[in-house]
Amino acid sequence: MDANIFTFHFTAHPDFGKSSTDFLQMVELGKIRAVSSDVVLNEVLYISLLNRGLQFLDTNSKWKVRERFDKDFSFVSKCYEGIQEAIDYITFLEKGGLTIVDAGHNLLVRSIEIGKRYHLWIRDAIHVATCQALGIVNIATQDKHFTKVDFLSVWQPEG
Repeated sequence: MDANIFTFHFTAHPDFGKSSTDFLQMVELGKIRAVSSDVVLNEVLYISLLNRGLQFLDTNSKWKVRERFDKDFSFVSKCYEGIQEAIDYITFLEKGGLTIVDAGHNLLVRSIEIGKRYHLWIRDAIHVATCQALGIVNIATQDKHFTKVDFLSVWQPEG
C-alpha cells in the first residue's frame, strides 16, 4: 500500500478520500491483508506534518510552513498532534490487516536497479523492491507509474 492511500484518507481528499477510507476500513476489519513499509510511513508522517502546518497557516506554501517550523515551538507542537493521530491510526490498522515491514539495506540496494529498469523515482523503486522481495503482486496506489511494473497489478481509488 502506497502513501497516497493513507494521505487521501487523512485529508478527506475530495476525489479519492472516500474510496481510500473504504479500502482502509476493509484493512481494519482484516478483510484485506495489506503490507506497507517504514519508507511509506516516513512519507505519510512527513506529509501529515506538512499538511497540518499548511492548514494552520492557511497557506499552500510548504516554504512558509518550513520557515515557521524553524522558529515557533507552539506551531511545531500543533503540527505534531496530527502526526500522533496518523501513527495511532496506523497502529490500529496493524491490529487488523496491516503489516509494516522494514525496507532495510538490501531492498534499498535492489531498488536502484528496479528504479532504472522501470523508470521510477527511488522512493517508488523501494516500494517495488519491497513488493518483489515479499512476492506481493498487488499494489494500492493512485500513482499511475506503477502500471509500468510488469509483475504488479494496480488498484487505484475511485474519484
